[in-house]
Parts: sequence; structure tokens; C-alpha cells
Amino acid sequence: MTLTVTNGTAGVPDVKVYFQNADSSVVLATTTDANGVASAVMVAGGYVTAIDALPAQFGGIQAHHLQTFANVKPGDHLVLHADAPIGTGTQVNFTFTMADEPSGNALTYQAWAPPCVRQSDVSGAGSGAPPGGVVNLDGCPATTDVAVIALNSGGEAFASIFKTNVAISDGGSVDLSNLNNTPWVNSDLVSYTFQNVPGSVAGFSVQSFAMTPKGIVFEIDLSNSVNSGSGGVSDLVRPKLDGTTQVDLSSFDGPANSRYRILEWGAPKVDYLVADTAAILPHEYTAPPTFDVATNTISWTSDAGGVAPNFVRAGLNAGRNKGNPQWFWEIADSAATTSVKLPTLPAPDDVFNATPTDDFANVNELTTGHITGGYDAIRAGLLSIPSNTNGNPVGLVIGASGQIVLEDFVEFQPAKPRRPTVTPFTARPAWKPARR
Repeated sequence: MTLTVTNGTAGVPDVKVYFQNADSSVVLATTTDANGVASAVMVAGGYVTAIDALPAQFGGIQAHHLQTFANVKPGDHLVLHADAPIGTGTQVNFTFTMADEPSGNALTYQAWAPPCVRQSDVSGAGSGAPPGGVVNLDGCPATTDVAVIALNSGGEAFASIFKTNVAISDGGSVDLSNLNNTPWVNSDLVSYTFQNVPGSVAGFSVQSFAMTPKGIVFEIDLSNSVNSGSGGVSDLVRPKLDGTTQVDLSSFDGPANSRYRILEWGAPKVDYLVADTAAILPHEYTAPPTFDVATNTISWTSDAGGVAPNFVRAGLNAGRNKGNPQWFWEIADSAATTSVKLPTLPAPDDVFNATPTDDFANVNELTTGHITGGYDAIRAGLLSIPSNTNGNPVGLVIGASGQIVLEDFVEFQPAKPRRPTVTPFTARPAWKPARR
């Protein structure tokens, strides 16, 4: 099996990696090579742990970061990946040229070119100037996909131009003024409806993305309250970007210990409906998770309702005084039971094994979920998404279509019902596209 560590497009060398059997006996202690790859031959059921593969900070404090895949199998190609921070890639200046959107309703224009730019203003210089101009792109590949969005006075994305496989180079340009003789495409009116929502849920929010294999080419956020078991938003204006994948991340403020999320992706559609929301959500947590230092085990409790999870991602935050380390240890496993056991590391990294005399060792992350195919289908990339505190699991999108349901442990009270909002689009325009 192999583990590959990447930061942006580059492999991360010299990362310490332990391949261990289920009883924590060491199969191989090694480091990643120049391409960020480490590999070993081992039987199923063991652990693969990387130490400080990717940087971690908690509350402004630099901490060691351990990441463990449990219940691995021969043939696994595990991945730890982080997007390179903005400003760390190669900087290029690139010129966009295009014609005005013909309706006269455009107030501003935005360019999206993943992974190097999101929502860059290309409105043109000065009153009456055509849209376009020079945009600084950071860390672009040799080619990318480009979407230019026209926004009206209400802030709605009512028309767009979309072009794939645009060559990117310093001083280069793209002319979108006559793409396929119909450069501007009117947006769709779309709706989101959730029915049979659990009574403990007071509100929901949705992040809707248009994606290509190169990344996100548009995003819109919306939220609303849930009343009498249902909630929704209608007449939402979303760009029509043919050939993209629609990715919707729906979040529900549940009871005091739970936040539910549904990640669904497939071909773009104008009417998004979840007819039986309660039936697809996971078990509800009934108490905060705990860590048993004697058994090195994170445990949680949940009720019998909903869908049984088939994978888990959990995290332990621990530390000691007197100059000893603080560390954050994440682990991915199958959720076959309501607990997950961390491996025991050998010297010199046994300093990361929790002890009864540690100043603290607290569970600060717990996400369980369900996906068709179970843990085998999601194991490789499960630790590459940000933690459940503010994480966005869009990186788990694989294939043309699919669905993942998630439950995060959080400590909050159910949200109060809110007035409908659409962010960043907060007003209704006088103009509306025809409903398709």
C-alpha cells in the first residue's frame, strides 16, 4: 500500500510515516520520498500514520499534527493533501477580454479560474469601459477552466460565459468576446426543498458549487428556516454552466450535540429535492465523545434512529507542560462500532502516546457518516478535508454522481428560525430569467 502527501501540486518529502499492524507492531518506519510517496507491504487491518505531514495550528498555537488511517487494506492508495496557501504559488498576470453582457443589466463582472482565482473583479476600468482586464493568478496549472459571471444591481449572477482548458501563461490572454457566437448564457431559476425534516432542526443552509475536474468555477450560499418539517428556497438565480458538476452541501442545525450535512453531486438540475430528509440522516449523538487513555480509545454514543454510519473521522487534542509537545491526532476508521482505537507509536515518537499525567487529552473532532460502498469507498481521501470545525468536504467528491451524509459533533443549541437569506446575493432583481 502507498501513502502520498501533497501540498498544492507538489509532493512533500521527508514526512515520517509508520506502517503498523492492528496490534501496533511496526511493519516499517520510513519517510516519504522526493515525490511525497511512502509504501510498504502489510496485511489488512493495520494502521498508516504520518507525523507533521501538513501544518496545523490550534488557537494560534503551533502543534504537531498526526494523521492515521485505520483498518487499511493491501492495494490502498492513501492520500494526504492540502491546497497551497494563496500567495505561495507562481504569480502570473493574465488578461481577460470580453464583450458587455447585452441586456444592459450587468453592474459588475467576476472571473473564476480554479485553483488560482475565485471571484476576481473583471468589471473593466472606468465607467462605460468593457469588462475584462489584467488579473493576477496565483499557482495556476498550465491550463484551467474559466467562468465569467455578470452580476446585476441586486448582486445576482444572471448571465455567464464558460470556457474549458484555457492555456495560462504570464502575459497571456483569453478573448471571450465571441465564444461560440453566443458568449453570454442566461442563468437558471432554481429551487431547494427539504421535506420530512426532523423536528429538532430549526434551520438549514446550502452551499451550491459548480465544479470541473480543475476545481470550483462558481459558488452560491443560501439559508432559511424550517417550519412544520419542511424548508426551502425558490427563484434562486444560478449560472447555467454546461458540462460542470453541481455539488450541494446542505447543513442542518440539529439538537445540542449534532450537526447534519448532506453532500450530493451530479448533473446540474433546477429543482433540488430531498423528499425524506429524516430517513437519510445518521444516528443522533446523545452525549459528548470521550477518550480513555488506558485503552487509547475515542468513544461516542448515539441513538438508534436514522442511518447507521459506515465511516468515522475523529481527533484528539493533547499536550504536556515543561516544553513538551502539544499535538492534534486525527484518525479515520470504518465506524463498525462506536469507538476507534489509536495505534501506539514506538520511540522516539512515543511522546505522542497519551498518558494519565498529560495536562489534557480531549476529543475535539468527531464526524461520522454514510456512503455507498462504506469506508472502502472513502478511506483514501478522508483525512484530506479540513476538520469538522469549519471544514468543507467537497474534496470527497468522486465520480459523476453520489451522496454522502455526515454528522458532526458540536456543542451548540438549536438555531432559532431565520428569515430567508441568500449570501452574497441579498436582493431580488427586476429582471428574471425564464424558468426552464
